[in-house]
Amino acid sequence: MAEKKLTQAFCQEIIELNDERIQLESQLNKEQAEETKAEKKKEYHHSKLSWWEKRFGSWFFGNPFNVNDYKKSNKAHKKEAQDVNVVTSELNQVKDTLEKRIHDELMRLDAHYKARYEIHVKLEEVVEAGNRCKVEIDEAQIAVSSASSMEVLDLMSDNQAFSILSYVETSDAEDEVDDAKDHIQKFNKKLTSLISYMDGIKDVEFDGLGMEGLDLVFDFTLGKGFDIFSALNLTSLWSTDSKLEIAEEELEKILEALEPNLSESENELITYRQTVINKILEGIPLEE
Repeated sequence: MAEKKLTQAFCQEIIELNDERIQLESQLNKEQAEETKAEKKKEYHHSKLSWWEKRFGSWFFGNPFNVNDYKKSNKAHKKEAQDVNVVTSELNQVKDTLEKRIHDELMRLDAHYKARYEIHVKLEEVVEAGNRCKVEIDEAQIAVSSASSMEVLDLMSDNQAFSILSYVETSDAEDEVDDAKDHIQKFNKKLTSLISYMDGIKDVEFDGLGMEGLDLVFDFTLGKGFDIFSALNLTSLWSTDSKLEIAEEELEKILEALEPNLSESENELITYRQTVINKILEGIPLEE
């Protein structure tokens, strides 16, 4: 493994960052305990307030001691909550720095990790494009359905207004279908890029990424195709609606196969980075 090339200086940096993380986690636990105590104290003083004091404070019938005690406890609780937020922010920053330093170094030195990460990025792009494609298909289906309804009204009526509305609705449907076709093409390009990349690195082992399943899904998609014709009249509107429905079904099948792979890929990357961190912290020699 290329991790053996990690320098002593880098390992020391990781150790120091981890020590800082541990200290901040300990501090956060203390701050959270103090916030809990302050919150209970605030709730206690709030329970002592009468309905008048809750509504009008110490004015007229209100007891100023009760009101002041509640105000002080509320202020103290807000301060403790703010302290918790500050420490939480510092802790998250240290965690992010630790993750980023490990990630950047592995991307530079470890071809195995780099290949895993690049597949993960491509998976994210495909899933994102697929989800966007679903939205565009849904919008196209709505527009086609509306245009079909208006076309039926136009055929059943001699009113010129219906003809104008039908033309407008059909024109809008054509635009929406064109948008859907464009996003389907983008999705297929990204899916093709993912499969091509994975085919090119088959010598690298990827547990749980479902390469064979992706190949089958990709072939099935190309076989069915996403070719949707322009909506020009009632018959073609119905035909287009049917094709959009088929396209959405095929797309959902692909996303159902890809999304678990994306989640598992992310978990594998996290586990991989944490394994390297643990070896550094434990002083375990990193294998070739």
